[in-house]
Amino acid sequence: MTSASTTAAPNARRSHLWRWIGWVVGVDDDLLPVSHAEAADLFRVAAEFELEPDDSSKVLIKALLHEGYDLPGVVQGAAPIPVPAVLVSALDVVTGPILRSSFSAISTRWVERPVARRMGLRRSPLHHLVDVARPAIRLREIIRATGLLGSESVVIERELRTVRRGVGMNRAAAHDPHSVIHAG
Repeated sequence: MTSASTTAAPNARRSHLWRWIGWVVGVDDDLLPVSHAEAADLFRVAAEFELEPDDSSKVLIKALLHEGYDLPGVVQGAAPIPVPAVLVSALDVVTGPILRSSFSAISTRWVERPVARRMGLRRSPLHHLVDVARPAIRLREIIRATGLLGSESVVIERELRTVRRGVGMNRAAAHDPHSVIHAG
């Protein structure tokens, strides 16, 4: 078995995943690479041009870093008892800068350094958080498989509620009779 054959399948899976992510976020199908080789060619060509991020890219990054999460909504929705608003606000004030610098540093893992700087992203040792994500997720899945987190359906509902709260969709789900998530 050659090294090319051992890396071809993971590269194809990774390229398919990125194609799917692009589709989810609304990238036109014609712009999405259909293979790993096509994706590699696009990256090579883009690197040759050293594209400058436009103003809308910078505005989007700033919005994602400063408003891309709803910590108060997540805390209020996930807490087993009501949490005083002043405590939630204090938590947001304390964790906001930590989350912003973490998101910024993590984002630099997938963007060339010069482009990251021009977009307002700062690299820091926090970019290594990506390295601990996989073992942390695997540990969580082991714990989930033991049933310590509840039944499969309870875990699924809890995760969907958390994700929807985090992206501000909890109010829409409460009014959707077809939603898996119920208000609560």
